[in-house]
Amino acid sequence: MAIVGLEWLLILVVNVVCAVLVYRSATHRRMPDSRRMLWTLVALVLGIVGLVLYLLVARDRSRTCPNCGTATEASTKFCPNCGFDLKALRLCMKCGREARLGQKFCDNCGTKLD
Repeated sequence: MAIVGLEWLLILVVNVVCAVLVYRSATHRRMPDSRRMLWTLVALVLGIVGLVLYLLVARDRSRTCPNCGTATEASTKFCPNCGFDLKALRLCMKCGREARLGQKFCDNCGTKLD
């Protein structure tokens, strides 16, 4: 009986940890409250499966203007606040950070940009 109780406790702890990770990630991505709570509940109920689903489905659809720091949609071509040309940016293949065209190395991880 005690072993069965410990197994359920371990499952509960894993599910709570997954839910906390999803909540923090959704907050960092500036996800609306309703979607953030929905994904947190999915992770709480499904545990690791819910965490994986969240990571696959809830991709980051926002970007930050490197010139003024304004959050915009990923498809935005120009910053609505300062007019910065967001098309002139590309992603580092190692860490995913945005780099300007002509930049030879990633300023986050040092990877050479082609």
